Amino acid sequence: PPATPIHGQRASAAQIRYIERLIDETGSDLGRLHEYFGIASLNDLTMQTASRAIKSLERNRRAA
Repeated sequence: PPATPIHGQRASAAQIRYIERLIDETGSDLGRLHEYFGIASLNDLTMQTASRAIKSLERNRRAA
């Protein structure tokens, strides 16, 4: 069975799609993102951790 988020509500489908797009745009390493947030899949993100990931990826996009 899929892991359930430890804290909070699961990330929305829109958040996950946006994170996937940002990963593509920035050339970020999905494996490192999984490792950093301690997840096996983007679907394991909570809304809160998804927001943190989006902010981080947006910073990377501006820096690129």
